[in-house]
Amino acid sequence: MCLADGQQSTSLVQKATVPITVGGRTFQIDLIFLPHAKDDSPVEINSSSCPTNSIPSEIPLHSNTVKETETNDLHLREEEGQALNVEERNDLMVLLNESDHPPVSTAPYRLSPNRKEHLRKEIDNLLAHNIIEECESPYAAPVVLVPKSNGTVRLCIDYRKINAITIPDKYPLPLMEVLLHDAKSTAFMSTLDLKSGYHQVEVNPADQDKTAFVCPFGTFRYKRMPFGLRNAPATFQRLMDQFRNGLPNVNILVYLDDIVVLSETEKCKFVCSRVKYLGLWITPKGIEVDQDKIAAIQNIPSPRNLKQLQSFLQTCSWYRKFIPNFSDIARPLSNLSKKSTAWKWSEIEQQAFQTLKQCLITPPILRQVDPKKPFIIRMDASSYALSAVLLQGESPTDEQPVEYASRLLSSAEKHYSTTEREALAVVWALNKFRGYIEGAEITVASDH
Repeated sequence: MCLADGQQSTSLVQKATVPITVGGRTFQIDLIFLPHAKDDSPVEINSSSCPTNSIPSEIPLHSNTVKETETNDLHLREEEGQALNVEERNDLMVLLNESDHPPVSTAPYRLSPNRKEHLRKEIDNLLAHNIIEECESPYAAPVVLVPKSNGTVRLCIDYRKINAITIPDKYPLPLMEVLLHDAKSTAFMSTLDLKSGYHQVEVNPADQDKTAFVCPFGTFRYKRMPFGLRNAPATFQRLMDQFRNGLPNVNILVYLDDIVVLSETEKCKFVCSRVKYLGLWITPKGIEVDQDKIAAIQNIPSPRNLKQLQSFLQTCSWYRKFIPNFSDIARPLSNLSKKSTAWKWSEIEQQAFQTLKQCLITPPILRQVDPKKPFIIRMDASSYALSAVLLQGESPTDEQPVEYASRLLSSAEKHYSTTEREALAVVWALNKFRGYIEGAEITVASDH
């Protein structure tokens, strides 16, 4: 053995070939049994000493010893995984604008034989898990089957009519900017995606009839919270926030059923150097876009109608904080997306379309905020738009973007003088980045 301090030590190792069966297939795995190093000393393996499958009795070794106390921490506690009591949940309630509003219903949509077969399986599964039950309800919403990427279908209910007469729950969903701002730089991150999270929340018994849906196999109502109801996201987010608030000493980001746990040390059950969250990658270096998503955007063809254009702009807007001067670049497309504008796809729109896609090929890594360091805000104002970037860094050569922002000028603002537009850019940028810079040292840099 070659110890970390350079000393040589002789030790014996053993090799054994063990059959491992995974998914019905058996593999032969060579296992090497290493002696336990004293004083947890790291040792080093030199693969050049093993030109064949035979392992000599005396070889240089190198490995890191895992403490027994650390491995014991990986066992789950007995109480983990137990169901919550009913009184600990927040039941979903469907309150109508008018208490005496007549029930709303829609005839079931027509389904192909293949879709009926898929629907039958979904219905049987929900019945088996006590998520739905048969009923006789004056309410009835039609079923919509949405294809999933794995070839299966997702059962969705068209609740548009009941949603239109439902009093909205104003509990807010967290903003992506706030979540990413809270994702301070940490060494380890763990992600959790709750399995059937909505179905863990019960529907208030008095409101279960309002969740009824109709299909070729009968009328059913939900006993657990379904997707598609107007107040389902707010109900679930409130429950998850209560869970998060019960762990004040743990840095947890929660957006519905997507959870990220941020840890300062390696003492965690699941550790990753980078995790995907809300379509973005959180890394120790900063926030990055998901290249799989960007590849899909690159394959989007030129829009042929208003609906396709709006879909493209909505997709790109999700990444606008990564694109300098986004509003100015997208201005021709934004103007064309107005309902008052006649559809005409010209070279100007095509160039803006390609430029946006090009900007997403190699977007910058957004730096994670260090609240102890000063901020720099650089802004600019053109005849059509305002743009700004929030930066942090020890020196001008070390400056990295935290977030880009931009917006189009209103009709009145377009008549401002150059000085007035630059002053407007300063005020707007300070308000835009207020959540980052309030109480911190900042430097405002303007080119006018």
